[in-house]
Amino acid sequence: AEEAEALLIADRIRIFDDAMKMDKIRLDDAANLERGKFSHRPRNDPRFFGGPHPWIQIGEIESSGKYIHNWTQTLNDEGLSISRKFPKGTLLVSIAATIGAVGILDFDCCVPDSIVAVTPESKFDSEYIYHYLVYLRSHLETVAPQSAQKNINLKILSPLPIPNLSHQEQRRIVARLDELQAQVDGLK
Repeated sequence: AEEAEALLIADRIRIFDDAMKMDKIRLDDAANLERGKFSHRPRNDPRFFGGPHPWIQIGEIESSGKYIHNWTQTLNDEGLSISRKFPKGTLLVSIAATIGAVGILDFDCCVPDSIVAVTPESKFDSEYIYHYLVYLRSHLETVAPQSAQKNINLKILSPLPIPNLSHQEQRRIVARLDELQAQVDGLK
């Protein structure tokens, strides 16, 4: 399983290293980047929880795979007023502690400020950007300033270069990497 996963990682690196030799644009020109929100501290204050609004944290992105299908907590309307809800299909990337965990929402969801929502522009495919952000993960961890815990911000994410490929080429990359992921999952 580890060797199969290593093959997938190596193929993703090869694909994106080759693509990085082509035309590139800034990530914030390919997608809208918005930080999540949860302004109250402590974050676990029970008066904001137990309502109808799904709310996730980094752990749920980390354990999700490509699509985030599950949540363990919900916010009430008071919690929603201090958070930010993003629609189904939004890419999420973690920017604090566990840096670079990425997934695509399968439901409308509120997220805290330790997560950035990524909404692709029309000529960019969300699954392509997903695979690109997975490729970038090791790089994000190396550029994160070390304080009490590692974290990055929009100033670090926004200017990152992303290959500016045709939609057809983006879909070809997605199909290739999804096929490899399915094979790895089958082996596991």
